[in-house]
Amino acid sequence: GKARAAPAQPSVDELDAAVRDAGASAAALAVAMQTSAPGVLGGGRGGRGGKAAAGQAGPSNAPGAGRGRLQGGRAFTIGGQSALPGEGADEGGVPSLSGGGGWAGPFATARKLLKERPAALAKRERELDAEAEKDSSLSWQPIKMRALEVGGEEGEPGESARCFAGGATVAIDSLSSLCVALVVQHIDSVSAFGQLPMGVLATVQAALARKRALSPEVALLFADPEGRVSELVLDDCCLLAPEDLLGLLGRLGRTPTPVHVLCLGSCGRGLDTQSTELIGQLSRPLLPGAGGDARGGFAVAHLSLGGCYRLDAPSLCALLLRPNVGSRLKTLQLTYSPLVEKRVTAAIASACGGLESLALDHCNALDDEALFSLTALTSLLELSLAGLPRMSADGLVALLTAPREGSGGKGGNVGN
Repeated sequence: GKARAAPAQPSVDELDAAVRDAGASAAALAVAMQTSAPGVLGGGRGGRGGKAAAGQAGPSNAPGAGRGRLQGGRAFTIGGQSALPGEGADEGGVPSLSGGGGWAGPFATARKLLKERPAALAKRERELDAEAEKDSSLSWQPIKMRALEVGGEEGEPGESARCFAGGATVAIDSLSSLCVALVVQHIDSVSAFGQLPMGVLATVQAALARKRALSPEVALLFADPEGRVSELVLDDCCLLAPEDLLGLLGRLGRTPTPVHVLCLGSCGRGLDTQSTELIGQLSRPLLPGAGGDARGGFAVAHLSLGGCYRLDAPSLCALLLRPNVGSRLKTLQLTYSPLVEKRVTAAIASACGGLESLALDHCNALDDEALFSLTALTSLLELSLAGLPRMSADGLVALLTAPREGSGGKGGNVGN
């Protein structure tokens, strides 16, 4: 009924000594048996009795043949394996845990791995350091950077950049530029812009125009009635057919806020007589004393039509002579329009009395007589007449020096 104490577990040193004693005894027994009766080891289980004493060895293919034979000077080791002197054995063939290959067994192998682990780790670290020195691209160290502004005049916004310690300057795009690029890249997945500032919409459309991506579906995004659009600027309308442009202008006329800016670049394909009539119909009269229109529709003060080669002179004159169109204009740009002629400049002079900026670039039908009627514009500050082959130097001098009505006899309110 008494509890029996658990036997004490041998230590590692005791196991090592026992293994060495067993190996020495087995080696001595093998040497003695080989000297007195060589046939005992060669005969396996059947090599007992008088046959072993008479030196009659069993067949070479008998079970156990050759397992204990000392072949080629190899020493006997426990486990059925043999080793040459120096391969895991001390002098005399005694197995050693510290010699070359170590003891042939899982316990000795584990001890050997644990013993050699620090040396192997140090060797691998030296190899990695050598590889890193050979390939400089593998070595990376963070460099402290400082932001600076470059490339701008005084009072002008500079370009965002980063200056590295080595002196190299790398331009970094602003957050707004990255957002615009992302929207342009996935414009086909955009269903509506919502209420965005007009400057942001202008930036997005400019990026789309550079990629020729202002399709009819994309152009409708810039005339969303729920977006409270007050400006429509499309730099490239070459993909818009007449019916597409009519739908765009009709959608824009339903916005709750009045449209003050209308700029359609490369609109020759879609802009025709019907489009100009729709612009005139959607133009709202000014409210008395309000200085503007609170009902929406068109109250255009800045009108730009580029490349309208299908728009004839009578249709353009009818648009400008509307009381809700010409009288409000502060800026007018009619560029690359071959049908702009003397009747158009006369309509501009009579209906657009408050005009401050006028551009008639590359309107090839204009001559000195047609341009001279512009002297009636007393508020004109900027005038651009680039690319007019029929205009002479004398006609330009006469236009610039002619006295304006209401200017007190002074010539030249024209800036450019």
